Amino acid sequence: MQLSVAMVWASSRKQLYMTHSQLSHFHAEKGTLKSEFSKVKSRSGMLRMVKDFLYIFQFSIKRSNIKLKVNLLDNFPRKMFIDTERYLEILLHLIVNAIKFARKVNSYIHVIISCEKITDQAKLKQGWIGFVKTEVFDNGVGIEKEKQEKLFYTFKAQQRDMTHGVGIGLSTVRAVAYALGGEVELKSQIGLGTRIMFTTPISSKMLQKMDQTTLKNQLANSNQSPPVVLEEKQHETPLARY
Repeated sequence: MQLSVAMVWASSRKQLYMTHSQLSHFHAEKGTLKSEFSKVKSRSGMLRMVKDFLYIFQFSIKRSNIKLKVNLLDNFPRKMFIDTERYLEILLHLIVNAIKFARKVNSYIHVIISCEKITDQAKLKQGWIGFVKTEVFDNGVGIEKEKQEKLFYTFKAQQRDMTHGVGIGLSTVRAVAYALGGEVELKSQIGLGTRIMFTTPISSKMLQKMDQTTLKNQLANSNQSPPVVLEEKQHETPLARY
């Protein structure tokens, strides 16, 4: 009985995040997304938030026999403010896709989170500290090169083809990350897996209902690449460098 209740709770929480992310996508595309930055206590607070969130995937992970690992680097500021809801909405889609298209055996998902600091003095004076950089690695089926870019620019679900699709979600990842002034980067190779990286900004103060135009303008040219970067060359297995 307790197990079934926990499964229902996890499923309902996942659906709630999915609904919120679709609303965020809608507003991001319309230019009406409002960001609310809340306090996160350094690395330990970030780790606790992510692990608590990933708990909603525990049954999917066990059912698919996937090994999930989370690592946070030690370069986070002692006090920071991020848009936690939008951050988790983005992470949701990346984990959902990684689980959906995992291998049948020896599957893993590796999440690595770090902080990239801003050096621009004007932006530092405005209260911007840097960006949370999140990388999600998997050794799933991979995405064909010619299909990668369009996945970020369509809200239509791809067919669930184990060699051609990644399901709905990457367009939401792109839209919301870009609305926050962040970026998205994709590296994938058929048969080896996929790495998707996204960044979201870190402030030194609480910000409530900040519109996305102001946010993007303040963070423009802050040592970041274009919003979506597609890796041209082939690469080794996603975790080779770890």
